[in-house]
Amino acid sequence: MLLNVTPHFIFALILWALMATVPDAKYYPFSQENYLLCMGVIKYAPVLLLSVIGSHWISNNLSKNLVVALVVLSSAIIIALSAVPIESFRYLSIFFVYILFSVIYEPVVEILSSYWGEKRQNYLLVNGLVTLARTSARYLGPILITSFIGRYLNLQLPQLSALLLVFLASALVFCDFPKTEKIEEGVVTRLSFKESMQKICQSKLSLGLLVIYCIFYLGVSYLEYLVTLLDPQSKVTLAQLFSSLGLGFVVSNILIMIMKGKLKQPLIFFLSLLLTGSCLVLLPFVSQGLLPRVMFLIGIGNGFAVPISLSIFQKLLGRKLIGHFIGVLDASINMCALISLGVGYVLFRTVGSSYIFVFDGTMILVSAFVWLMLDKSEVLSAK
Repeated sequence: MLLNVTPHFIFALILWALMATVPDAKYYPFSQENYLLCMGVIKYAPVLLLSVIGSHWISNNLSKNLVVALVVLSSAIIIALSAVPIESFRYLSIFFVYILFSVIYEPVVEILSSYWGEKRQNYLLVNGLVTLARTSARYLGPILITSFIGRYLNLQLPQLSALLLVFLASALVFCDFPKTEKIEEGVVTRLSFKESMQKICQSKLSLGLLVIYCIFYLGVSYLEYLVTLLDPQSKVTLAQLFSSLGLGFVVSNILIMIMKGKLKQPLIFFLSLLLTGSCLVLLPFVSQGLLPRVMFLIGIGNGFAVPISLSIFQKLLGRKLIGHFIGVLDASINMCALISLGVGYVLFRTVGSSYIFVFDGTMILVSAFVWLMLDKSEVLSAK
C-alpha cells in the first residue's frame, strides 16, 4: 500500500506548497484583495466547469499510461511558465495549470482508493491511509518550501513544482491500477453520462451527503483569507498556519489507522463537523500565538470528516460509479465555494476579514445538524 499511496502524497505536497506560497507572492499589479480573489477563482472555477466531464472521461478511459502522460505534460507546461516575468502572473498561471491537472487526477485518486478498499474489504482503513499520505504532505509542503528548499536548495516554485511532478509520474509506474475496461460476455461495459447520473441519483443518502458538502463548501473561503489574520509584527507565519492544519489532519488519520477503521462513522462525522465549525467561528478572536493551535483543531475535524465521508460514498456507489460521482461532487462544491468566495470578498471589503471566518464556521455548523436529520440506515447496511 505504501507504493500505492506515494503518488497521492506527492500530488498533495505540490498542491499545498502552492497553497502556502501563491497567496504570499508579490501581488503587483493587483491589489491584495483582487489578487486573493483571482487565486480563489482559479482554484474553484476550472473544477466547477470541467470536473463533471473530466471525471466521466477518466472513469471510462482510466489507464496508468494515460495518467503518467498527463503528469509529464503538466510538468512541461509549468517549466515553460517559469519564463513569465511578473511574479503574480507567473504564480497564478502555475496554480491554474495545476488545478486543471487536479480536475483529472482527483477522480483517479478516488477510483484507486475504492479499488483498494474493495480488495481489502475496509474502505475506511484505505481512505485513512490515503488521506494520511495526502495530509502529511499538507503539513510538510509549506515547511519544505519556506525552510529547507527555499533556504538551502534555492529552488524557485516553477522548478520545484515541475520536479515534483516528475517524481509523481515515476511513483505512478509502481501504483496498482484496476483493469482499464471491464469485459462481460465479450462486451466492454461503459456507463454513458446519463446512465451514471441516473444510478447516482438512486442513492438518497449520497444525495443528502452531497447537500452537506455543498453547505460545508459555502464556508471554505477562509483558506484564501488566513493571511489577513496575521499581524506583521507577529512571529506566526502563513506557512505555520497551513502546517498546523496539516498536522491536525495527520493526527486524526493516524488515529483512524490505529483503530483500523473501526469507528462509529455517522457519530464521528457529526462531531468532526461540530469541531471544525466551532473553531472557525473562534479563529479571528484568539491571540496570534493561539492561531496555530486552533488551526490544528480544525485539521483534526477535517481529518476525520474527509475519509469517513469518502468511505460512505464508496460503500454506497462502488468503484464503477465513484469516479463519475466525484466529478458531480467537485462541480457542486466548487460552485458553492465560488459563491463563498464572493461572499468573503464582500465581507472583506465591507466589514473586515473576521466575519469571513464567522460565516464559514456557521455554515459548517449548519451542515453538522443537517447530517443529524438524514436517514443513515443505508450506509449502516452497506457492505
